[in-house]
Amino acid sequence: MLSLGLADSRAISKANSGSERHVREVIKRLSLRYKLYYLPTTHAFLDAISEDQLKEIKKFAKVPSFFEYLLDKKLGKASLLRELLTFSHLAKELVREYEREIGILDFVYVPHNSRIQLMPSILFSKLSRGKYGMLLMTDPHNSLLENESFFKCVNVWTKIWFSRKSAIEFCSFQRLQNIAFLLKAIETKPSFISVMNKGALNYTGLPKYFNTKVLSPPHAFNNLALKYRNFDKEDYLVFLGRINTAKGANEALEVGKHVKLKMIGYKE
Repeated sequence: MLSLGLADSRAISKANSGSERHVREVIKRLSLRYKLYYLPTTHAFLDAISEDQLKEIKKFAKVPSFFEYLLDKKLGKASLLRELLTFSHLAKELVREYEREIGILDFVYVPHNSRIQLMPSILFSKLSRGKYGMLLMTDPHNSLLENESFFKCVNVWTKIWFSRKSAIEFCSFQRLQNIAFLLKAIETKPSFISVMNKGALNYTGLPKYFNTKVLSPPHAFNNLALKYRNFDKEDYLVFLGRINTAKGANEALEVGKHVKLKMIGYKE
């Protein structure tokens, strides 16, 4: 049986939104086909960790004892700035100790790669001698390698935050991280980078550099849920999710000018 490592922190987070559920579902499915190792990244030390979720994940995948040792002793010290731009000391230590414990894997997959996990997840590819792939989170307001100009980025975030200074700082840092990611990712060359929709893929410059694909359906979900769909539908559309710009709430409002729209979710 092939060995597969999942570099992730979402599955053991106390949060329980779409991305966390997606990763947990992916783990359950992959455990049926591979010898599965769950490899928490440095992001786990920047987030609130759920002991219950960690216990649940261990039913499907082996978790390196070194991670649990750091967790118990409260020794995992992570800096947000360093994790965004570099291979931090903690990330290097995790990779070194994981390899010592589990050896070399056949492949490493990053099932939900957000900005904070980018650099450590590239580093984790060393656990499979560079054979890795990732699902990269992209959206029109916060995506990697954007085709849009710096000034358009600033204008968008100024409207969101009502502060041009904050928008300039954010967009400058965003572009800096894009360069750091691109240089490291091209050097290690992932087997593939997946995204969740074609619109986000077209918005970025990813196809210029990598083998890219669009997941369909975008989220892993339990097929049993389809059994309970109600086909006696009424004449309206539903927006379901966090009500913020990154989730497309502003675009939904534009659609709502032409059709009946219901929005469900908490505001950000």
